[in-house]
Amino acid sequence: MNDRCIAILKLLQNGTFIKRQTLMDEFCVSERTIRRDIEFLTYHYNIQSFSGRYGGYKLLDINDYKEKKKENKRIKADTLKEILKVCDERQKPVIESIISDYINTIYLYLVSLKSFLSLILPLTYGKVYGRTGKKLRNKI
Repeated sequence: MNDRCIAILKLLQNGTFIKRQTLMDEFCVSERTIRRDIEFLTYHYNIQSFSGRYGGYKLLDINDYKEKKKENKRIKADTLKEILKVCDERQKPVIESIISDYINTIYLYLVSLKSFLSLILPLTYGKVYGRTGKKLRNKI
């Protein structure tokens, strides 16, 4: 995640609607760049897009999104446990390997979350520069 994505996320965390044009002006980038950044952020956060001439973005309730994500992980884990109960002895090592990979994925997610937070905290107090090298407005 680049500095611009982190800055966009910080702007969206206020819960207000932000116009696409405002983001383009703020970061001195094209509309396509903003769309790509939002597309990337959409994989991790529940961001609603509004189309049209005055289109923009809004971060929906992050707590609901996190709860849904946790519930999906619980369902996946329970499903794998149920499969493990009904499979025969020859299939058990394969299923256990899948469960182990799943646990490793969660661990890697937590490590990446920790590094993400270590990137955000300095941004709240430091200077952020866009791709053009110009100092971005201090709305972070």
